Formats: sequence, C-alpha cells, structure tokens
Amino acid sequence: MTEKKIGGYVFRQELSRARLANRVIRESLKRLVEEFPHQRAANLVAKAGTALAENMEALDEIEAILSRNRD
Repeated sequence: MTEKKIGGYVFRQELSRARLANRVIRESLKRLVEEFPHQRAANLVAKAGTALAENMEALDEIEAILSRNRD
C-alpha cells in the first residue's frame, strides 16, 4: 500500500467525504428548521448525527495524514 500523503488520493478522498457529510448536515438541519413534522424531524436529526460521525472520521484520517507527513 502506498504511503498516505498530503494532497494524495486518500487525503483528497477523505476531504471529499468530510465535505459531503457537511453538506448532508447542513441540508438536513435546514429542512428541519423549515418543515418539522415530528417523525420527519427525528429522521433528519438522526441523519445529521450520522453525517457528523462520518465527518469526524474523515477529519481524523486527514489529521493522521498531516501528522505522519510532518514527522
């Protein structure tokens, strides 16, 4: 397996994953504010929470790549 590096494939992939997760969070919360039937609201909150976890994993991977390349 090739080394993960700044600007490399995995780095860009994780950055894209974080951006997508942020987009899902933003859209879900926007819809929650605009239209909030109770069951739908719970679903959107769950979706936003899942996207937050996905975002954190992607950012952790990016941070690991940055730290490996600094050493």
